[in-house]
Amino acid sequence: MSCSLEVLWSWGMTFTSRMDYRLNRAPDTHMSRYHRKLDAFHLRDSLVIGVYRATQTFPSDERFGLISQIRRASVSAASTIVEGCGRSTEQELIRYLDMSLGSLREVGYYLDLAVRLEFLSPEAARP
Repeated sequence: MSCSLEVLWSWGMTFTSRMDYRLNRAPDTHMSRYHRKLDAFHLRDSLVIGVYRATQTFPSDERFGLISQIRRASVSAASTIVEGCGRSTEQELIRYLDMSLGSLREVGYYLDLAVRLEFLSPEAARP
């Protein structure tokens, strides 16, 4: 992975304003909304891969603890955008993007916790 988890997380956080989501849809149809056109989705998707790779080195007794939590939160951050793109109104999509941001903040907390528990080195979580 070319970027640290912290960099990916912080990049994801920069796409929090509604204008940065670049909705990319044709007027009057939700069917043309495609999650792969959203920068926010790509950043969160990259974060999922980074989280899975990083958590492979965590202690095995954390398999049902922190490993599971951080992986679920990172997948949720990306998959909530996918689900939002399938909603019928732009307002609903924005609501799902906001929920995705909540999952992203959760990932940020888990990364910080992993560093403090010494499961992840501070260097791995820094740019």
